[in-house]
Amino acid sequence: MLVDNGTAGPGEIVAAALLDAGRAKLVGEHTFGRAAVSKTVPLPEGGLVLTVARYVSPKGNPIHGEGLQPSVPVAAEGEEDEDLPEGATRPDRILEKALEVVKGDEPATKAKDAALS
Repeated sequence: MLVDNGTAGPGEIVAAALLDAGRAKLVGEHTFGRAAVSKTVPLPEGGLVLTVARYVSPKGNPIHGEGLQPSVPVAAEGEEDEDLPEGATRPDRILEKALEVVKGDEPATKAKDAALS
């Protein structure tokens, strides 16, 4: 599953569920860390927004305020830009890394698969 610093809320909840269930690897950047339930309380001169619940992963790891660490990290924007082809962007780099993982070209994947054999 592709993630970056813009992945928040429901996207983080789904990513955490897939990661904890062993159904997906997270490829990309650390996520935003916004997974809370808010309630609006009207007041005579405006209102108040209160956080009334926070989501955690199936294994109990907090998502809100923490975000998710990717299984396969990809350098953030501005880092290692010299390895990008002319005109390529950061999302292209994350997608390319995800394709490597899916195809089994990721070194960590190869090492893990060899250990399991």
